Amino acid sequence: MLFNSIAFALFLPLVFFIYWKKRNQTLSRQNLIIIISGCIFYGWWDIRFLGLLVLTSGIDFAVAILISGSASERRKRILLLISLFSNLTVLGFFKYFNFFADSFVHLVEHFGWKADYATLNIVLPVGISFYTFQALSYTIDVYKGKTVAVRNAPTYFAYITFFPQLVAGPIGRSVHLIPQFLRVRIFTYDNSITGLRLMLLGYLKKCVVADNVSTIADSAFFNSESLVVSSAIIGALAFSIQIYFDFSGYSDIARGCAKLFGVDLMVNFRRPYFAKSITEFWQRWHISMSQWFRDYVYIPLGGNQESNFKTTRNLLITFLVSGLWHGASWTFVLWGILHGVAIFIERQFILKIKMNVVFSWAVTLFIVINAWVLFRAESFLQLRHYYSNFFTGGGKIMPADLLTGNWSSVLFVSLVTGICLLIFAYEYLEEQDKFNPDNTPKWIRISYYYVAITAILLLGVYQSPPSFIYFQF
Repeated sequence: MLFNSIAFALFLPLVFFIYWKKRNQTLSRQNLIIIISGCIFYGWWDIRFLGLLVLTSGIDFAVAILISGSASERRKRILLLISLFSNLTVLGFFKYFNFFADSFVHLVEHFGWKADYATLNIVLPVGISFYTFQALSYTIDVYKGKTVAVRNAPTYFAYITFFPQLVAGPIGRSVHLIPQFLRVRIFTYDNSITGLRLMLLGYLKKCVVADNVSTIADSAFFNSESLVVSSAIIGALAFSIQIYFDFSGYSDIARGCAKLFGVDLMVNFRRPYFAKSITEFWQRWHISMSQWFRDYVYIPLGGNQESNFKTTRNLLITFLVSGLWHGASWTFVLWGILHGVAIFIERQFILKIKMNVVFSWAVTLFIVINAWVLFRAESFLQLRHYYSNFFTGGGKIMPADLLTGNWSSVLFVSLVTGICLLIFAYEYLEEQDKFNPDNTPKWIRISYYYVAITAILLLGVYQSPPSFIYFQF
């Protein structure tokens, strides 16, 4: 079920009403409603994979209890390996089987041997990377003694199936989320208003900016072999805007929706395009994932506590795995490695030099935008075409050729561009601690609500709207 669908527009108020109904103000009933609504939300996409979610999560629930009750370190390690194996095997099969099989065939054929195999028609369960990592963090934390195993099944499954963050994050951590499902949630008017405000901003980002800008990005990458330099630049900029407004918009909606049910999710984005280094970018972009890889991959590998060589190795491995987590394609792997190499260069050379703040920001943004071309490219051939035209041009597709449909209207261009710039201006004021929506006059807030809702209704994409980009991960 998509956040920007009619089904969700009917689903959310219904669940909200049932959840806060007076007779449901007990912990067991609230958690049960969360579980049922989460199963409906996830099963709406494909009910077959609901069983997969319950199976892997159930294994983790049982494993965590056994780990908590064991005094043997060896037995604890074996139990943890069972959790890791079950989760990563399911994730690897559904997400990476065809990728590695295809890569093996291409490698064999490169050496002149013939390889023939039948590719399985495997459907990728939506959000499998997100809920797998959330479940894994729980069992790992129990093993490390950072959290206590939950013995109440409804509490644990409420943590796993909480629908606002089930399929695209933020990736919940047990130490933060489970305690919230161990106590009765109390309805507050202020919490609900804050939640609705966050959701409104998220829908403004997604429906008005991301979905409309996506047509420009799609056109540019579809015609990657025929772009002039300016068209290639506009396409890269368009996708950079699209992916940020799409995913941060989703996170805003998820956090706002969670607040409606008395639950706080972690902030997933902190104005990443204002970062002045790649290191800082990853402290601001998809924070829940960045922290997950830091805590469960980078630090266990040794982090930066050993030699310079090993620190570099740990950094590159972490970003390689991070790239592969995003998708079963070598372009994602290269995207991850590029960021890892950039951070290595920063740590070794750049950060030791005092640089102009504006220049540091511009260089960081240039690297990030170029890297997004790797992220968006569907193949090495498309990537080669795009980068070739990005720097040398030679094609025939002019910028005006990318502006089709509604973008041919000057008024439409002005409105969407203006909203995009206003959101960035709002973020800049937040960055400078010069703006807080709670401290603005009431008439300004109400005016914003009306303007935002009108913009979403009039400028949003509703005919075959693009899915959220991170649903595919």
